[in-house]
Amino acid sequence: MRVTLRVARGPLAGREFVFYEADVFLIGRSEEAHCRLSEDPYVSRHHLLVEIAPPRVYVRDLGSRNGFLLNGQRIGGQRPAAAVAAAAPAEINLRSGDILQVGETIIEVEIDAAFTPSDYNMPDPLAAADSPKTAAAARGEKPRDTRLFDAPAIPGYEIISLCGSGAMGRVYVGRSLENGRLAAIKVVRPRPGKSAVAICRLEREVQILQNLRHPHIAALLGYGEIETGMYLLLEYLPEGGVDRLLALRGGRLPLAEAVGIMADALAGVAYAHSQGVVHRDLKPANILLGNDGMRRIAKISDLGLAKYCQTAGMSGLTVFGDLAGSYGYMPREQVISYRYVGPAADVFALGATFYVMLTGKMIYDFTKNLSPLMMVLEGEIVPISKRGVPVPPALTAVIEQALRIDAAERFPSAAEMREAFLAAAAADGLIIS
Repeated sequence: MRVTLRVARGPLAGREFVFYEADVFLIGRSEEAHCRLSEDPYVSRHHLLVEIAPPRVYVRDLGSRNGFLLNGQRIGGQRPAAAVAAAAPAEINLRSGDILQVGETIIEVEIDAAFTPSDYNMPDPLAAADSPKTAAAARGEKPRDTRLFDAPAIPGYEIISLCGSGAMGRVYVGRSLENGRLAAIKVVRPRPGKSAVAICRLEREVQILQNLRHPHIAALLGYGEIETGMYLLLEYLPEGGVDRLLALRGGRLPLAEAVGIMADALAGVAYAHSQGVVHRDLKPANILLGNDGMRRIAKISDLGLAKYCQTAGMSGLTVFGDLAGSYGYMPREQVISYRYVGPAADVFALGATFYVMLTGKMIYDFTKNLSPLMMVLEGEIVPISKRGVPVPPALTAVIEQALRIDAAERFPSAAEMREAFLAAAAADGLIIS
């Protein structure tokens, strides 16, 4: 498909911005805006985000002062929270022919794709409308727990439980019919009408991930396509993610426990970076826990999945962006240009993850009245010292360097961060087993 954003009026009149795959487009007065309207007094620094996630195109107001017009109707703007919530959904689907107005600038939206209008409001392909639960409700019966009725048929596997769902799809636990071993089966939403070139690229990306073998990386066992989507077979780690451990520990971890997990996670990400792979969605839920027979071991999960989804035609923010999920671990450059972020983005996410593990708090003080994306773009990170939790000074320094807003001021990769982390742990008298 092709998405064209054509400036019909304003200081950039005549400019066209053309997209052929998943991407983001930022409008505002800031220097990093793709459509920079620096002289317009009605435009906020970070005003509007257009998100291309084929075959859908979304627009999001970023908490701007004046909002924007969509086909003449005003949306967003700094009004009472209740009014904003009622008038401005988090994201709005755009259609070909829509007209956006931001300040004095008018932008025409053109979407060329072999999709019908209904494709822009596609239901979740993993949630069938004629499921047993829906049928029971239609008959007036009390619905049963039917989460597994819609489970996909995965060749060679028996689905035994559903263990998670989100913007990207669902995760099941499956048992191999050949040897009885368990695997995590992640089913992702498909991109309709994938071309032969896109499929080849997708297969190439997954083959790269299959070759990432490391003690601290959850192995990708295989992949395939089924009628309702694409699936990945991943190493199953029964203790789940660090997010689950945090919940069991009351929100934060003891220092010694957190440090051991940090060391393992850094080792896994450092290896990935050495192989040219950037994760781009590191957070507690993607650090899984198991046991190697002698001690607990942490492994990075979903490594490279952001790249996998990009190749599949999915936007990074659509796949990963939700306040409870990724915004609190996302560096600002990932919002502005997520397709081109490097290892320093993972360094930031690791720093944010360690911050949460040690303090029990997010790096930002998110509020209901401010867009979480605006916090990522303009918010101030709360210093660890303000969280009221004693964290050794050398370790604090490592985490705070990882969380620098300017990517050039962070550790360039997880390997350098791990080296500094181990030195800080030794300086603080911490023992890593």
